[in-house]
Amino acid sequence: MMLALLVLLLFKLPVLTWGDPGPPAMFRIVGISHSDRPEGAEPNYDSRIVLVHAGDTPFENDLLAAEIYVDGRLQNCRITTFNGHLFITTVHLGVQTLSGSGCQTNLWRPGEKIALDLSDGTIHPGDRVRVDIIYTPDDAVISRDSCTA
Repeated sequence: MMLALLVLLLFKLPVLTWGDPGPPAMFRIVGISHSDRPEGAEPNYDSRIVLVHAGDTPFENDLLAAEIYVDGRLQNCRITTFNGHLFITTVHLGVQTLSGSGCQTNLWRPGEKIALDLSDGTIHPGDRVRVDIIYTPDDAVISRDSCTA
């Protein structure tokens, strides 16, 4: 019996998985807002997403990009840098502004937040929102988080 076990250990056995879990949520969604109007006023579906750096390593924010998915569909939002100063000169397609401490210098440090102000009407209550953060030097998705708006 022991000999059979040792022979089995010599072969690489397949590992069974229940789907690809994807990358960890190093940059987490901590808030989604739908309206910037007073309570009781007609909502304008302002569509803001707040992300926090929940990892332990600072990242050069100019080397990070994002893809936004709503209910599984990639949105027409162009976020090619998380550096706020460099973002100003980019094409603002689907996203109006970036704000927060994570985009004010060249580093996004652990604990710092960045708010994405998307075009009004992008996100509605009940939508499933996913944010993929991409490390642009190799186009690898290094973080993925999702939540229901």
